[in-house]
Amino acid sequence: MQKDVYNYKILVAEDNQGDYTLFQDYLGDFILDPTLIHTKSFRETKNEIVFHKDTIEIIFLDLTLPDLKPLDLIKEVIALAGNIPIVVLTGYSDFALATESIALGISDYLLKDELNSTILYKSIVYNLERNKIITRLKVSEQRYSDLFQLSPEPMWVLDLEQLKIIDVNKAALRQYGYTKEEFLSLKYYGLQPVEDHLHTSDILQKVLAENNDAMALGVVRHQKKNGEMMYVEVRSNRIDHENRKMAVILASDYTARVKSQMALEAQNEKLREIAWTQSHVVRAPLARMMGIINLLKDNNIQEDELQLFLDHLKNSADQFDQIIREITSKAELIEMEKISNYQPTIL
Repeated sequence: MQKDVYNYKILVAEDNQGDYTLFQDYLGDFILDPTLIHTKSFRETKNEIVFHKDTIEIIFLDLTLPDLKPLDLIKEVIALAGNIPIVVLTGYSDFALATESIALGISDYLLKDELNSTILYKSIVYNLERNKIITRLKVSEQRYSDLFQLSPEPMWVLDLEQLKIIDVNKAALRQYGYTKEEFLSLKYYGLQPVEDHLHTSDILQKVLAENNDAMALGVVRHQKKNGEMMYVEVRSNRIDHENRKMAVILASDYTARVKSQMALEAQNEKLREIAWTQSHVVRAPLARMMGIINLLKDNNIQEDELQLFLDHLKNSADQFDQIIREITSKAELIEMEKISNYQPTIL
């Protein structure tokens, strides 16, 4: 049989020399040249882990070491080992102890009476591969966590089953002015003013819909901790985590754009008013002026009526001038509002 030539680096904490010799024999049946570190107490084990933590790949831990009780020993070695997988190797057949050991973070639990070369080799290969997968998952989760926390867009995670906010990023805390503890204590509708809660219920139903994964929820009003109102564009992305239905909620500040739109609508209203003035109000004095001028051209005004018609002409001209001034003033006001609402584009 061809042996595994990989140089496994294994720490074996075993105070019984006979059991350790048997462990070596079993190991030699499948592995050509492993590197073994043998310790006989927790104290020795602790020192070896501290000094060789970067090179040890797997730890086999006997629970009968003389200087600590089994569960205390497991807890201490787990605290020291970090990401190194730990396999308990013991003569105990106590199922409750095995279960509790696994719950504490042990990778595997092997009984000495059942141990043989095949079981030992499979345990080493399985636990090392399993540890690689777990490590990659942790790195991946950390990467996604960093993307969430460091994103410039305000986001939080909503538990769709309990309707509780379970996580929030720094951008959201800056935008709304809450501490993380305060934000997590908010209900799913806690950012909207009371008068908008009915609309919030409609949005929630969209998020809860089974066929909706990623979707835009529209522009809504939110309220900061200091009471200031703002408009946000809300989007939702459904995720499943630990068998729980959740949604990542993204709320981009839309206030400037909403205010610009409102200002534009106000300007358009003023322009419509100017257009109405030009098409209706201006016509009255202008029509009177043109009528009097036509009468003067046709010499249809008696000499004793001339002054009266000239006064009418003057009044109509003054009225016309006043209307022009008002139109000019409104046009200048619109231009000033355009300048004050101008938002430069930042590339």
